[in-house]
Amino acid sequence: MRRVARWLDGANLFLPGLMFSPYYDRLDKQPGIFVEAMNSRLSRLLGIGSSSRTDFDRRWVATSLPTKSNLIENEASVPPIELLIVAAEKDFWLLKDVSSAAIRQSVNPIESLSLVIPAAGRTRLPNLEELGVDIHVINEESLLSEEIFEDLKQTMGSRSGWLLQQYLTIKFVQESKAAGVLTLDADTFLLQKTLWLDSKGRQVLHVSSEFVANYYKYLHSLGVSEEVPDETHVTHHMLMQPALLRAIFKSAGVSGSEEVLRRALAYSKFFGQTEFCLEFELYAQGCKKLFRDRLELLKFGNRSVRIDKQEAERDLKAIEKSAQTKFRSVSAHSYAQ
Repeated sequence: MRRVARWLDGANLFLPGLMFSPYYDRLDKQPGIFVEAMNSRLSRLLGIGSSSRTDFDRRWVATSLPTKSNLIENEASVPPIELLIVAAEKDFWLLKDVSSAAIRQSVNPIESLSLVIPAAGRTRLPNLEELGVDIHVINEESLLSEEIFEDLKQTMGSRSGWLLQQYLTIKFVQESKAAGVLTLDADTFLLQKTLWLDSKGRQVLHVSSEFVANYYKYLHSLGVSEEVPDETHVTHHMLMQPALLRAIFKSAGVSGSEEVLRRALAYSKFFGQTEFCLEFELYAQGCKKLFRDRLELLKFGNRSVRIDKQEAERDLKAIEKSAQTKFRSVSAHSYAQ
């Protein structure tokens, strides 16, 4: 009966494009076989090209993955990790709640919170002392030379801040001595208890369905990724093991994060490309190539939400109450102004 109900769920909800709606981002919903069959049939009838079919397959995989981890650990042996947030001033008002949620939902003890921010914003940071962890505030300017920063601005223009954030993430992780670094977008709230990393170096890796071809063209040029990978991982948060990231750099024949950025800027100048994913996808695709047996792929389960800055406390309580059983995380990407 349960299987029949699942099939009916798919049948009743089938519409062209349903697979790409937020409905199946929920942790408690997965597409039934009927949805797959109908969408596949529709693709053939409409003569949709191979790239669109690949998009459907990718979405199918991402929304059909397990939601629960099989990683098991005794409390005494759970490795501690660091929390890293690279933040712009527009997201400072969310930092306290975002950090608190990440610390509360991590089964791995969070030893420290590192915030990488513009030096000019230090005096406007909220008071985070009550989070109960060591807090390190790092000026982003200290992590790259003025020469590269100027090249970044001239090459990327309005997209320079986006690429800078990615570089700062891998730069920090590369130099970390921790077993793992939980990297988190400054506007993303984690809602589910998660063991990110076990004592044997196995970790969870969430799978999204976002696909931007240019991300993978550049990573393919480094030898890190296929041009059209089976799964994608633009997930707004990711556990990164510094030792594995350094191994990915070595395998790609690059000295580290700075060379990755320099090559990306040179690639941009030659091909005119401005879309890159130097943190999440570089790490995820590199790990799948070199350390597949240490990864457990899980459903992403994220949705975008609206948070009114003037009513943040009210909205955050409502989000946690309504979304915590349905989603792994929520992000305020479009609304945190």
